[in-house]
Amino acid sequence: LPTSEGRKRARSSKFRRFLHLRRSMSDILSVSNPEKIGDGIGAYTRYTVKNGETVVQRRFKDFQWLYEVLVQNYKGAIVPPAPEKTQFGKFEEAFLRSRCRSLSRFLRRIVLNSELAASQELHTFLTADETTFAVEKTLKRHAENPSVVADTTEQVGFWFSQTFSAAGSALSKGIKQVSGEATVEESNAAPVPDLVPGESADSPPWENDPDLLEFSKYEEFAHTLEAQLSNVARHATQILVRQREWAHALKATGEAFKGLSDVESDRTSAFYYDLSFKYEKSSGAGEGTGIRLMQAFVEPLQDAARFVKGIKVALQQRSAARKAASQAANRLKSRTNHFNRLRSAPDKIDRVQLAEAAVKEAEELLEQATESVRVITERLRENMTHFKLQYMEEIKTAIESYADLQVKMTRDMAGTWEEALGQLGGSGTGSSHAHPAAPTTAEARPALVTETLEAKGGDAAPAPAPALQPSVPDDDDELVDEGEDADFAV
Repeated sequence: LPTSEGRKRARSSKFRRFLHLRRSMSDILSVSNPEKIGDGIGAYTRYTVKNGETVVQRRFKDFQWLYEVLVQNYKGAIVPPAPEKTQFGKFEEAFLRSRCRSLSRFLRRIVLNSELAASQELHTFLTADETTFAVEKTLKRHAENPSVVADTTEQVGFWFSQTFSAAGSALSKGIKQVSGEATVEESNAAPVPDLVPGESADSPPWENDPDLLEFSKYEEFAHTLEAQLSNVARHATQILVRQREWAHALKATGEAFKGLSDVESDRTSAFYYDLSFKYEKSSGAGEGTGIRLMQAFVEPLQDAARFVKGIKVALQQRSAARKAASQAANRLKSRTNHFNRLRSAPDKIDRVQLAEAAVKEAEELLEQATESVRVITERLRENMTHFKLQYMEEIKTAIESYADLQVKMTRDMAGTWEEALGQLGGSGTGSSHAHPAAPTTAEARPALVTETLEAKGGDAAPAPAPALQPSVPDDDDELVDEGEDADFAV
């Protein structure tokens, strides 16, 4: 038989194949073309959701509905939260582009969950036209309310039955009985056997959680991961800010050299102008890289941190299910005690059948609550395995995107400045000259040569300025390392 570690590797390998398949399928999902509808306080944005050949129009609150209904109907599943709602700048172009990317990632994460991908709720969201979709939302909203009403009715009905039973017992015994609790005379009755499996008479029902250690680790993992991912996303945003500041500084330097070209004349002016162009070109490369960093690095990190909240919601649902099961167990004990007291009292035989029906109903409720805990526990455990692999893949993709962007920007800028070095190493500063490629080492790099245009009277040709040579260090000065820039003097 395979070991637990072997089964874990098999599950991981299977999920990796599933993840690859789902990722290829998720590529056809996209959210685009944000369009402002209406004016004033009632204005909203409508998005185009494309699923292969199917195209539908959805509002932002429709995405929120999808999240809420999946959380409600698939308790224990790690449902990726929808992007947060905002009231400021929500119609600005940059924000709308970012919102489209976040909504696309939201849908693709849902598709990566096999159970959620097969849900009727997602199918309705991706395929139904606006009218049908509005009807479906209304029907689901009404379908949820009767369960709440029925549960409330059951509780109120049980309260009335217990209250009237207690009142009747109080009148007959002269002592008020509250909610089916034993009277003084009946307190010495035989003890009721514990009907909750696995619980002792001394411990409250559902107090001991056999999976407590496992899910405590999940809770600690979610808390730590969210904090660390938020920290990484915050520092990644700082990288983006510095990137933009650096690009703006390059552009300002280029403009300064362009102003300097206006002071000079002829080839010196042309050289400064070409230099300003290279600074502006480098600035454009840095600015473009900053935009792509926001799309491929910063935003995915921010979404990953928000995705962790789905774990917390699922853990809270499991805790709520266990609490409901505990309440169901207590209700069964209370009704069973009441039934046994009625059965042992000859004058209450007329109410025994009602009490027995209440016990059977409590048993069914406890069975349902126990099954709910089991389903939520198994679903959450499976989702946690998938989540760890999925978020690792997303972080890996974000880091790869960052590295690729940095390499591309560095290569582009290296080409630009190698060209500048070639011009600096040529015989003149004019941009119209053909210049050799810049050497790659400091030893082979030619000394910087400049020319000044000083008229020697009349129509005399300008005399070249002496070449700039490296300054010779004093005896007590340290020599400049090979990799550092040397100081130049005329």
